[in-house]
Amino acid sequence: MVMEELELDDDIFFSLPDDNNNPILDEIWDRNDSDAERRAAFDSATPTTSKQSSKKKGGKKADPTKPRLPCHHCTKTYANENTLKTHLNGVAMRDMALRSPNVEQLREKLEELSEKTLNDIANKFKVGDLALNCVEYAKSVKEKDRTNVLDYLAVKFKSVFSWESVVFVSHLREKFITNTNKLLCDQEFREELRQLFSSVLIFHDESSSNFFITEFVMSLSTKIFVYVSETMRNQPSQAPSMEKRGSDDFSSLRFKRLVHYIGGSAVAGIKRRSKNYPSSVKFMLFHEIILQNFVEDKDDPSTHCTEDIKSWTATQSRGGLMFINVKAFDFFYELITLTLSHEEYDGSLILEKVHESVKSNYKIVDMWDALICSDESEALISLEWLSCIVDIICRCISRGIMKRRINEAIEKPVNNVAHRALLAR
Repeated sequence: MVMEELELDDDIFFSLPDDNNNPILDEIWDRNDSDAERRAAFDSATPTTSKQSSKKKGGKKADPTKPRLPCHHCTKTYANENTLKTHLNGVAMRDMALRSPNVEQLREKLEELSEKTLNDIANKFKVGDLALNCVEYAKSVKEKDRTNVLDYLAVKFKSVFSWESVVFVSHLREKFITNTNKLLCDQEFREELRQLFSSVLIFHDESSSNFFITEFVMSLSTKIFVYVSETMRNQPSQAPSMEKRGSDDFSSLRFKRLVHYIGGSAVAGIKRRSKNYPSSVKFMLFHEIILQNFVEDKDDPSTHCTEDIKSWTATQSRGGLMFINVKAFDFFYELITLTLSHEEYDGSLILEKVHESVKSNYKIVDMWDALICSDESEALISLEWLSCIVDIICRCISRGIMKRRINEAIEKPVNNVAHRALLAR
């Protein structure tokens, strides 16, 4: 009976006559009008159009009232810290790439490298006599002709290797392998070399000439690779001189033990954080590289630090600390020493200054590069990973500086405080 009444009411509701005096219709129309007014008022107060446009463009618009972050190297400003860090990494990459020699420096060194190359392959079978003849020929030609030959080789090797864009020395290794093969396959270059040594190669068959050109190019490119690597690694650092605090004793055994402990804590922290970011491909790759290159190999004693340094870490560990290898210890020693030199008068560490100082310290950069051996495509990512390590070290050292200053103020014995209070003692 109830269902029939409900159905009857529905039929009556949907078949109401068009009557202006109908109270039910008046109530519905009044309700619709009030809803429309409220909706219009809400729409006018809420900027839905900007929200929709920002969604279409793929992100949130920058707040115009928020001050932009300036770059201290140029006049550009950026909306957030991530874009500023990316720009600063690009500036650091540009400055590091300037360490490589230019064409004029290579030209000055090329005569010595070419002569060494010919003398090295003079002892090889089948091309030894040919190399000696080329040495005698190079000494007998006019100075002008010799200059033309060296200028051609310098420009050719410089254009093929193009190391102006090289940031890390390990990137040069990748270029060396690929571009040497390209140079050997360049028929125009091989013909030009035949023309340069035509008076010597004319007395030898084609197979001997091809074998000689291959040996000459490979040996010379190897020497150029060594020369550029040494030039980049021995370049004086652009970092400002450190202001060593009077109470710091960086050569003491206590400080070295602390460096080993902090380095192991940083690696262990990265290992723990990997459980929170299993879906992040970049972080998991970072985690894998750190564990692979920073931790000592139990089966290789040459990677272990000395017992007097690692013994204190073993006493403090509860099973979670990692024992870093010798190369990682040297890296953390330089990094922590540089970081401690940036302690302000109030005990704080300004991260921007520490990051800039680390990236301009070529010794630390080259040690980092030797540890992770990144390829050319990961130069920017490598700098981001280095920044992560610097952030971790600064966070740990800041706590130690704070505890040390508190203990100095209350004159509390050092042996009754946490181990981080031993920093810079």
